[in-house]
Amino acid sequence: MPRLDVDVDTSIAAGMPMGAVRVPVPPRDPTGSADDYESGTVVLVLDVDPEGVISKVAMDRSSGYPKLDAAAIEAAASWRFTPAQEGGKPVRSRVRVPVTFVAE
Repeated sequence: MPRLDVDVDTSIAAGMPMGAVRVPVPPRDPTGSADDYESGTVVLVLDVDPEGVISKVAMDRSSGYPKLDAAAIEAAASWRFTPAQEGGKPVRSRVRVPVTFVAE
């Protein structure tokens, strides 16, 4: 039976003036996606509030598969980041995070 492997590249977030994801809940395996050999990368844009909570999730680029896109968006909404800082104080920020699904 095919398997769906998921990779969330938080190094992009960590390389910016914000910290890494503190609670990286991986996206769920969308029903049937692995069986259909659906693979692709969803690029999300996340607005992060000063507490590190995701306040908005937007899709910058689709994987080409609505089920994969929805799974990435759903997971990202629950992530928590170490917030960006300015002058030693946490501030709002925006980060792009690619989420890659590979059917194996």
